[in-house]
Amino acid sequence: MQVTDLEKKTSNLLQVLAREPENNSVHEQLGKVYWDAGDHGRAIEHLTAACELCPDKAGTLLNLTLRLNQLGMMNRGRAHFREYIKRNPGDRETQRRWHEINDRFDKATVELIQPDVAEKLFTGKGRPENLRLMTFEEYLELEVAIPQYYIGRWQYYRQILDLLSRLTFNSVLELGPYHKPIITGADTMDFNSKLPGITYYHNGAQVPWPISGKVYDLFIGMQVWEHLKGGQRDTFGEVMRTSKMALLSFPLNWNCPENPVHHHITREQIACWTLETTPVLTITVSARLIALYLFS
Repeated sequence: MQVTDLEKKTSNLLQVLAREPENNSVHEQLGKVYWDAGDHGRAIEHLTAACELCPDKAGTLLNLTLRLNQLGMMNRGRAHFREYIKRNPGDRETQRRWHEINDRFDKATVELIQPDVAEKLFTGKGRPENLRLMTFEEYLELEVAIPQYYIGRWQYYRQILDLLSRLTFNSVLELGPYHKPIITGADTMDFNSKLPGITYYHNGAQVPWPISGKVYDLFIGMQVWEHLKGGQRDTFGEVMRTSKMALLSFPLNWNCPENPVHHHITREQIACWTLETTPVLTITVSARLIALYLFS
């Protein structure tokens, strides 16, 4: 039987690898050969080995990220990127290129549930100068400062920032902003007294809140509702009492039984948590549900 050029190239590379098992370049070449041959499992195996042998080589990381994304394995790519950023905190170019790859694959799905209401809300009239949306550059800085938290979140941050850029509001409250609110100048609420600059040091699940009436045009809660320990419905009632609009994001259908706080949160569960309130629109992206609510 005639040996093909591909088989001959693979055989030659495997012979070299047998002599030099830690040869990064050979692993990369084998990754490409196997990928082109349709053997994606072996391709990922060798590309991963190349990345682990030369963890500071940006091109190897980006190539592995691309192939993992093509196979729908984005979480594995994030793990490698997280380690790379820890070692190379100043490499903004690789950060941007990594995000460009992810943006190509992690697409958002928008469901416009109340189009007439959305048209009235998205006036684009803006907001006062003291309320400034987080920029991509600021997000990249957060990725470097706290990679274990921020890596893997830009896809839904980007969607929320796009919505915020089209809404009109003069006052904002964000619950659980962690390191930095998504809107600089917004009021904030968190129970952690060690966080600086919080407006209300208060557990959001404890009602009533120390806020009287509809003080805020907009309430924001990003990936916090699942942490409210049974107080989700009461907390949403406080959002309705104190704010005119709400923009929330939730984990959606995560399969992580080892992490019960985030495990198997369905649309039905989210509807229960939000008092069966019909959102103006929803966006699904990165296994998360973003929902915008308007309260009459």
